[in-house]
Formats: sequence, structure tokens, C-alpha cells
Amino acid sequence: TVQDKILMGALKLQRESFKEAKHYLDEVLDADWTHSHANLLFGIFYKLTEWPEMSRKHFAIAKVRRLRDLSILPPKSNMPKNFRT
Repeated sequence: TVQDKILMGALKLQRESFKEAKHYLDEVLDADWTHSHANLLFGIFYKLTEWPEMSRKHFAIAKVRRLRDLSILPPKSNMPKNFRT
């Protein structure tokens, strides 16, 4: 299940088995790229592997997802915007 993959990813990350941690977390994000916990763990993963740009990206995805879940941010709109009017 998704929870099992998250737990295994976190455990492997804690034990610094980065390749295995990435494998479990990739499986979760392949199914749902906005999964909060997987993105948080990937943020930590990239911070530990010294890739700050990717770390910031995954932390931002997790933050936006959580804020939308709490109804602090409005739902994403796909309506085209005309800024000239």
C-alpha cells in the first residue's frame, strides 16, 4: 500500500540507503505526484544528497498541497487569464 511505501522510504532514508529510499518514494509519486508525505520525504532526500533546488521544489509541492487541503489556498483554476482587461 501507499502507507507501506512511505514508511519503507522513510526508514531507508533514515538509514541513508538513498537509492532504495528513492525507489519507494518514486512509486508513490508516480501514482500521485502531489502526495504530501512523499514530497516532504523527497525534500529531505534531496537536502541530504545536496541538491537544494530539488529539495525546495518538493517542499513547495507539499506545502501547497497541505494549504489547499486546509482551504487556505483557493482551488487551482485552469481558466485562461486575460491580464489586459
